[in-house]
Amino acid sequence: MLLHPQLAMRNQWLLTLCLAILLSAKAYGESVSVRYLASTTGDQRSDYAIELLYLALEKSGLDHTMVGVTTRMQQQRALQEVIAGERLDVMWTMTSEDREAVARPIRFPVYRGLIGIRLPLVTEARIESLASVETLRDLQNLQAGQGYGWPDTEILAYNSLSVITGGDYRQLFPMLLQNRFDYFPRSVLEIWAEAEAYAEDGIVVSPHLALHYPAAVYYFVAPDNDALAEAIENGLETALADGSLEALFLGFYEHYLAQARLDDRVILELDNPLLPADTPLDRAELWYRP
Repeated sequence: MLLHPQLAMRNQWLLTLCLAILLSAKAYGESVSVRYLASTTGDQRSDYAIELLYLALEKSGLDHTMVGVTTRMQQQRALQEVIAGERLDVMWTMTSEDREAVARPIRFPVYRGLIGIRLPLVTEARIESLASVETLRDLQNLQAGQGYGWPDTEILAYNSLSVITGGDYRQLFPMLLQNRFDYFPRSVLEIWAEAEAYAEDGIVVSPHLALHYPAAVYYFVAPDNDALAEAIENGLETALADGSLEALFLGFYEHYLAQARLDDRVILELDNPLLPADTPLDRAELWYRP
């Protein structure tokens, strides 16, 4: 028996609606787990990157669950875990040609380039040794401390600066106190919490000097994880456009930037041989300008 055309259209509409509801329910039930490396020691250096990742994924509309993996892991090991996709889905680290060759970068500087402005942590007894530094040649007479395998280590060495490495981030503070090296260059964004944590040991921020090299920290995912990469990128662009990224950034770091007094420092410019050609230096809105 043939249905009246209006009844047939109504039934077709109901069928389409039911199918849409079923698909939506299925999609809702398949939340994507986004695993990232969480601190096991109360270290707050990654708080902003984690909050920005939350913001980006929220803005993206991706149905997801953030899962912090609490284990100690060096940067290179974490990158391998992201590539394999077995324990981690995303990490954030300074970009380089080598890293972009093996993992997929989201070319949006997490810290807006300020990871490349470095202030020296020193012991109180070594403040004067940096106070007389005016040129890169002056600084070559002193030794910096850095972590083994950090891109910063290679950047400093490329600029003919002497570098002593430690195998673990936490080892570097006792090494500084033991005069194993003269200064520990740290990002303008992270140095203040570190100085506060070690203030009773006599570690302070040098008031005289700053180093600068162009650098970007990106989120990295596995090379074939297109969905997560696109979600993070789209979410970051949305947060940039609606002002929520700026508000988050200033909420974390505005007071640190004021504390740094960059206008009063000798700033030594370094070359960064690791900076990939695809770094979006031409997008001024992505980079913080004091």
